[in-house]
Amino acid sequence: MKTVFNVILVLCVAGLAYVSYQSIKAPIEFSETKDLREKAIIKKLIDIRSAEVAWAEAHNRHYTADFDSLIDFVKNAKTKEIKKEGVLSDEQLEAGMTEEKAVKLGLIKRDTMIVSVAENLKIKDIDNLAEVPYGNGKKFNLKTGQQYNSKTETTLYLFQCDIDYDTYLSGLNDSELNALKNKAEKGGKFAGLKVGDVESPNNNAGNWE
Repeated sequence: MKTVFNVILVLCVAGLAYVSYQSIKAPIEFSETKDLREKAIIKKLIDIRSAEVAWAEAHNRHYTADFDSLIDFVKNAKTKEIKKEGVLSDEQLEAGMTEEKAVKLGLIKRDTMIVSVAENLKIKDIDNLAEVPYGNGKKFNLKTGQQYNSKTETTLYLFQCDIDYDTYLSGLNDSELNALKNKAEKGGKFAGLKVGDVESPNNNAGNWE
């Protein structure tokens, strides 16, 4: 009887140890995988922001909500890039030397070249710009908006690109995912990653910054 009791006790202790281990392991694994996936997504969102800013510079401050147009623009449009050779020293700047004067004197070089937007922005894999890493083929949400300032009588054009937790954290621990979404909801924050905002101007900042 004592032997049976000891066996049961050992099994109970082992079971509790396993449950305790899993309760610690689950959030750690979730956090590590989340960080890995978000690193890839943030890189993509930064590329999208760069592309949108370049688009706006070429289209009278307007952004685009169409990925096909944005990708075509980055691949085929041209822009100016200044190749710099040499910099002014602190002593030269204090003496009143300007870049324009330094170029004329041959102290430094500034050459303007015409290059593709893609080359200028250094965006890789431009054809798949819209696809979400770890999103099983899904695409980012891209939208535009505008706000009119009656005081300055100017219109501010906005864009937003986002993707929710459910899309890129699919397949991970449900309890951890739900807790993450609930935390965002209670804090009045977007449950996922996004750059820019069509409702509240934020200078095209990402919500991870």
